[in-house]
Amino acid sequence: MDKKLTMDRRGFLAGGATALAAAGLMGLAGCAGNPGSGSTTGNGSGSNGSADGNAVSSDAVVNSWQNPPAPIPADQIVETVDCDVLIIGAGTAGVVAAQSAAEAGANTVLIEKCAEFSARGHDVGVVDCKVQRDSGVTIDKALMREYYCQITCNKTDMGLFNIWMNKSGEVMDYYIDRLTADGLPCNAGSLGEAAAKSTNPCTKEFPTAIQFGMEQKTADGEYTNHLMVRYIEGYAREDGADIRYNTKAEQLIREGDGPVTGCIASTDNGYVHFNAKNGVIIATGGITQNEQMLRMWAPPAAQTDQILYTPIDGNTGDGLNMGMWIGAGHQKTNQATMALPSSAAAGGQLSDDGRGITWMTVNLNGERYVKENSPGPNLCHATLPQPASEGWSIFDANWETNILKMMPSGKDFRGEDLVSDKRKASFEEDIKKGLMYKADTLEGLAEAMGMPAEAFKAQVDRYNGYCASGNDEEFSMPAEQLFAIDTPPFYASRNRCGVLVVMYGLNVNAKSQVCDQNDVAIPGLYAIGNAQGNFVTDSYPILIPGISHGRCVTFGRLLGQALAKGETL
Repeated sequence: MDKKLTMDRRGFLAGGATALAAAGLMGLAGCAGNPGSGSTTGNGSGSNGSADGNAVSSDAVVNSWQNPPAPIPADQIVETVDCDVLIIGAGTAGVVAAQSAAEAGANTVLIEKCAEFSARGHDVGVVDCKVQRDSGVTIDKALMREYYCQITCNKTDMGLFNIWMNKSGEVMDYYIDRLTADGLPCNAGSLGEAAAKSTNPCTKEFPTAIQFGMEQKTADGEYTNHLMVRYIEGYAREDGADIRYNTKAEQLIREGDGPVTGCIASTDNGYVHFNAKNGVIIATGGITQNEQMLRMWAPPAAQTDQILYTPIDGNTGDGLNMGMWIGAGHQKTNQATMALPSSAAAGGQLSDDGRGITWMTVNLNGERYVKENSPGPNLCHATLPQPASEGWSIFDANWETNILKMMPSGKDFRGEDLVSDKRKASFEEDIKKGLMYKADTLEGLAEAMGMPAEAFKAQVDRYNGYCASGNDEEFSMPAEQLFAIDTPPFYASRNRCGVLVVMYGLNVNAKSQVCDQNDVAIPGLYAIGNAQGNFVTDSYPILIPGISHGRCVTFGRLLGQALAKGETL
């Protein structure tokens, strides 16, 4: 069997849907495909150059955002629709914006290239909503902001962050009232004691998460955020929003340096020209399934063999392409990848007493490369840049005893038994798939993994020395989380990293107005959700559970209301 599992990107995108259920993020099964012409490009009416303003030859091989397509001829337009507010993309942010604008009296249109809306997960990040107040949950805003500045190295727009932090409570109170009146219970999320008490910004979690439902998903398998958005989509229709699925935005409309006035979209029946009097909101998601953009702005994420975000082919950077074709800038700072380990023995998942599964972890050179008790996302960020983006957890025949020392509860983070026939069977399945190896010697284990045996054995010897002395001279692991590797058979479990979402969006200001690369706002164009740049960098912040969904709801509602009145935030 090939020691490194290989498949083309399309193949692992499809495979990610299976892994998704384990990650607890199920939403739509996939996108229904691109209607109309199937084009993935849009109009550069006001631009004919690269994202950096340099002219691009029409026959040059360039990135998609540097090569605006020709305008769609007027004689191919089969319908013209006038509205006040146009929202492109029916994820959480787009659906909330449509409902909010329609409720405020605007003639509102929401278009989406897939066959229905998309939503996933179970947490919504909020500060000071009524459910939190009723539950006695308090959040130190100043400390949370300080920690957020630290983990983002002051690279994010704190104006955007402050709007979410200061407005999310009142925004969510509206939806709590409306949703609970329709029978959806809302409760404050729970935190592990270690995460709540931590004073380390990398492991601290503030109690920002709420969810609509007593469990993460309903009895029929629908995750609570999907349930929440399904209800809000219904409210949007009741409030008069015109929602059109299988309608793919192709080109934004902008004359020269003027405002964005609408877009042209493709449908099964031809092209539709949408005119938007008050503004266009881009809510098309991030760049998770755009390989060009990943390789340009998120190289480690481009190497992963698991994409867990749904809908498949939904987050292809359409909003960035369309925006940049008419002169918009992209996020100036680095992207933020949300990734989680998904091997049967991967470490980094903290239990209530602060321990985790912390087997020695090595790369294909046989070298340790990360402090093994790091949070799961941090393990992935360390693993993805390694040779072949591979990391391996190493343990021995004493794993059943040692794993219970690591996590005395006997349960993993999904609540399943750490030692069981089911887990042993999963080991055997992973061995068959080449995701785990078992050998009677360290040399045999190294050969199976495809790494130099001498270097691997030397690393094991050093590690065992740290276990004996209680002093990890390489990564300062606590003595109680070091477990010797000295009793055959020996095991190696591949630490596969599943990328949930890559957040990299358009350059926006604190009003969520899309700007050019010189920070000059483009009239009539806005971005929210993961298409909104400058809010997160480096990694999804586990410091603030649910913040991504929380900003979708907060900015969706605030911007929808503002544009309905012809105003800005």
